[in-house]
Amino acid sequence: PDSLSSYPTWRSSDSVTAALGTRQTCIYSFAVSVAGLVWRVPSAIPSVLMPQIASETDHAESGALSARLCRIVLAVSAVVGLGAVILINVVTTLWLPDFRSAVSAMVAIAPGVVLFASAPILSSYFSGTKRVEIPSAIAFVTTVVNLGANLILIPRIGIVGASFASTISYFVNAVLGIMMFVRLTGIPVA
Repeated sequence: PDSLSSYPTWRSSDSVTAALGTRQTCIYSFAVSVAGLVWRVPSAIPSVLMPQIASETDHAESGALSARLCRIVLAVSAVVGLGAVILINVVTTLWLPDFRSAVSAMVAIAPGVVLFASAPILSSYFSGTKRVEIPSAIAFVTTVVNLGANLILIPRIGIVGASFASTISYFVNAVLGIMMFVRLTGIPVA
């Protein structure tokens, strides 16, 4: 997603460059790019969802729709995430053996990327119901968590550490978003 909520991945990339150099940044960026395939469907939904939520007078209905979409997007993202892990394995085995370490980075970031697929849906719900402060607060917390995790994990385990830092951040983002959504709507996402 192209927003403040995608900031953790960019911070990890900057941290990899600072700590490990350009080559490792290229390999990490390759893994992140392949992982980004997971976000194609979720990032398209807000342009349709937010206007509908904003015009809906019945917040219970828009909450139910958002919860259904979150479940669908998480399921689809899990399948695409698995496919992305297989894809990066095949590509690095057959054509890019110098990028083989991207597989470990991809495996480490994949669970977070899948969980983070709920963020565009939940952000659309919050924004459409005029609760724009919620995604902003979540993005702030997520960024702080990511920076801290980067400082701890990248020096110890390199690009896999950057991937784990992003996964931790995405997990925190998803959990906070889902908690706030359930608190406001009373509707479970899972």
